[in-house]
Amino acid sequence: MMNRIFISIMFLSIAGSFCSFLFVMMEKYIYFFTSAKITSFINSIVLCMFIVPLYKIHSWYDNSEFLYAHYNFIVPIQHGNPINEIYQNIQSLSKFHYFMYIWLIGAILYISISIIIQLFILLEIKRNHFTIPHENWTRVWHSLCEQHNQCQYIQQTELVSSTLFSQPCTTGFRKKYIIIPAKMLNLFHETEIEFILGHELMHIKRKDNLLKLLMIVLNAFNWFHPFFYIVKRSLYYWIEVACDEELIASFSKEKKKEYKNLMFKILLEEFDAMPQQCLSYFSGRDKTTLKRRIYAIMKTKSKVGVMGKIFATTCVGVMVLGGSALAKNLDGPVNMLFSDKVDFVEEENLTVYLEGEEIESDTLQYHEFNSEKFISEIIAGEVSPMNLEENAQYYVVFENGTIEEITNSNNGVRHSHNPVPVTIKKHIKNKDGSCKTIYYDGAKCSCGQTWSYSIIKTVTEDSCTH
Repeated sequence: MMNRIFISIMFLSIAGSFCSFLFVMMEKYIYFFTSAKITSFINSIVLCMFIVPLYKIHSWYDNSEFLYAHYNFIVPIQHGNPINEIYQNIQSLSKFHYFMYIWLIGAILYISISIIIQLFILLEIKRNHFTIPHENWTRVWHSLCEQHNQCQYIQQTELVSSTLFSQPCTTGFRKKYIIIPAKMLNLFHETEIEFILGHELMHIKRKDNLLKLLMIVLNAFNWFHPFFYIVKRSLYYWIEVACDEELIASFSKEKKKEYKNLMFKILLEEFDAMPQQCLSYFSGRDKTTLKRRIYAIMKTKSKVGVMGKIFATTCVGVMVLGGSALAKNLDGPVNMLFSDKVDFVEEENLTVYLEGEEIESDTLQYHEFNSEKFISEIIAGEVSPMNLEENAQYYVVFENGTIEEITNSNNGVRHSHNPVPVTIKKHIKNKDGSCKTIYYDGAKCSCGQTWSYSIIKTVTEDSCTH
């Protein structure tokens, strides 16, 4: 189960990478033809592609997901091919689930640290916040509350001050806080206060903190992926631009300049050490982002027309469908690398029979191999016995041609093994009537223990004739 979840994460990473690459290339054009609100929405869709398995729709339709999950994936290889050796080395690590455990540990650590950080921030706010005593702040706040009196979000919001922050910001999920740094309470006149509170209320109205919380959850699944961090940072930028865009929609050019100057004024203050997750800062966290926001503020944009909406829809379609198609087309290589149900078989030893084809005689014959070294390793205890699967039948043939069926039972007496070389046949009959037979070089002791050395060949049949 966990192996299939890990493989799904790999497919989602492929789909998300494709969408992220296209979005990074096209985000400026999307914004040019549409708006920051639409651009941030598309950005959110791109990030969701890292967790929404749309590629599985096709996999469920052609039944490949079921086949990969329930049957062994046979990979024909060419002897001496270095690429095959790389695949086999990666696959040997996958069989022990190393990649899966690393990913799982990383995801648990990321989500745990994020939860601790958010709880710490909220706890510190509750401990250190205080009601703002300054009349100009309370007057503007009450005025905004009266304007938005019918809105539920304003009733769940509290304006407070704290010494922990050096920028105005918004946080909280059920109970929201607009936090004004204590050192800034005497820094602004009423128009600037109106700008600050209006911007922070936009974040609350748009539920941006909930969106950032969702990004934390998605990031936990993709903590290893650099593209996710790039596009997540881009989303935070477009969130701020969308708030600016909505707030200044009716501003004059002079008022926009005042708003721009306020952003510079705040940014010049010392940065605080609080993380950005689930916090919406007024001026952002760096000058490059601020310059881009100021350019967007001062730029005159017309309303989004039909062509802009068509362009945005086309971009989303190309990204989503393209990413899903790429992930689906790579289902073979990804399963070959990371699935725990993979058998590598040399091409000359692989025979596949389709339904209706004449099947060769299945007479079990002994196969010669260099058994001396293998038997010495067994005696030295360096090789573990075969694990006999309950849904399979096992037979061995000795050098003299004697055939025996083998089971999980042994005589239960500990002794020094005296194995002899044999050829092992493993037969698995599937519920759909098909079957797979694997032949191994190996060894068997009189106590019943059996050891496999290497695969001789694998035969699959659409309709079992055994």
